[in-house]
Amino acid sequence: MLKELRRIFFVGVITLAPLALTIYILVQLFRWFDSLFQPTFLTNYGYMPGLGFLLGIFIILLVGIFAPSLIGKQFFLITDRIAERLPLVKMIYSGTKQVFDSFSHTGSNRFSRVVMVQFPNEKSYSIGFVTQEIAEGWVPSKPEAKLAVFVPTTPNPTSGYLLFVSVNETMDINISVEDALKLVISGGLVRPSNFLHSTKV
Repeated sequence: MLKELRRIFFVGVITLAPLALTIYILVQLFRWFDSLFQPTFLTNYGYMPGLGFLLGIFIILLVGIFAPSLIGKQFFLITDRIAERLPLVKMIYSGTKQVFDSFSHTGSNRFSRVVMVQFPNEKSYSIGFVTQEIAEGWVPSKPEAKLAVFVPTTPNPTSGYLLFVSVNETMDINISVEDALKLVISGGLVRPSNFLHSTKV
């Protein structure tokens, strides 16, 4: 039951995040533009701690249940088509949707495998996800094959760095993409089962 609830919640987050972020950015732009011409009037009805958080969780769960259904798929398909035709909305929505799709189960094939790369310097290693293998000759002065490796940040894996490195500059590690994402998001607290447990010296 808990596993199914987590799956539904994850589907809700992935489905809702691009639209929510687009609306948030547009609202912030509107508020900034509106404040240039008139004062901002706020009405305070009282603050109830935790109510907004609970309402947000409830809405995400509802979207997670609704999105995989036939009606839900058609609704978000129409939303995608409308968003793709609006100039400003398209720029924000398309980019955020592609990022979040990359971390969903439907977009997991975009990360072919997990590697370790020397980043940000030669004395440290970072987890990276191979997104593309570049053909030889892409960079004329560097004829060897290159890998496009996405190195995510912690705890927000939707931001990070795109590195182009030689194949021999990466080390394959024996963990799945899902386990690697958990490791990144948790800052190393959630470890794959094949990781050694830390011991006190």
